[in-house]
Amino acid sequence: MPALLTENGFIDNANDAAKLKNTSFLTTIARGHANGVARAFNLTKKTTALYRVQIGAFSNKTNADNLAAEAKAKGFDAIIVLRDGLYKVQIGAFASKENADALATKARNAEFNAIVIYQ
Repeated sequence: MPALLTENGFIDNANDAAKLKNTSFLTTIARGHANGVARAFNLTKKTTALYRVQIGAFSNKTNADNLAAEAKAKGFDAIIVLRDGLYKVQIGAFASKENADALATKARNAEFNAIVIYQ
């Protein structure tokens, strides 16, 4: 059976260990793996509507990191995505607008300025 093993850093290297704690870095690795598998098996990407719940956008990554940490402390799964020159803090992505709206309401109740973005 074909198999693949990737090395994405080493926890005994301080620089790599720091990167492996970064959600954005892990997301980039995961996307790279998914794109590689798709290419290897000639898979085509499904185009589906996606509703993203965003709680902030910053030109300064430190501000995004701080907001993501605050969201995580309040029980949200936060990621930081660099898009259009801004670090965007997102707490969810859904195919269903109703699910995105429900999470945005929950985030607003937790005192975040949540918006739903359609992509």
